[in-house]
Amino acid sequence: MMRNLASACLLVLCLASPLLAEEPVVDSHRAAAEACVQSLGGEEMFQGVMDATMGILLQQNPDLEPFMDVMTEFFAQIMPWSIVGEMYVDLYMEAFTETELVEMTAFMSSPTGMKYVALVPGLMEEAGAISNGLLMEHAEELQQVIMTRAMELEAQGAPTDEPATGSTTDGK
Repeated sequence: MMRNLASACLLVLCLASPLLAEEPVVDSHRAAAEACVQSLGGEEMFQGVMDATMGILLQQNPDLEPFMDVMTEFFAQIMPWSIVGEMYVDLYMEAFTETELVEMTAFMSSPTGMKYVALVPGLMEEAGAISNGLLMEHAEELQQVIMTRAMELEAQGAPTDEPATGSTTDGK
């Protein structure tokens, strides 16, 4: 009788232990990550990042202007928030502990944190424009550095991945 009771208790403990040990930790960590992503603006933040990205693309290539509407639609189809949001939550869960997520959420819910969240997409776009402007100012210098390096590699016999000129060495 005692043996059957011990076996039954052991069976109950074995079946219940995974439920008691891991699920609440994972669920509370996920909940903290979801709250943090929402405090960062969630879908609105993601849309701001997408808008900033589109702005940078347009700045880099103004010829894309007539295609921005179809590009925006395309990105919305391949990256809906319902999928990207879950990926963001997973990303935050991997990067931050539950305690860190709770602390970040508290900050993002403060007036300063809310201001930060509101300004980040525009700041990202401006930062991208600054970087792009500096690169454009020095594009010729960069081309020269690349050409010099390509000539060095060619002199050493290393492939340079330069586009083919159409000529061959056997005269064909």
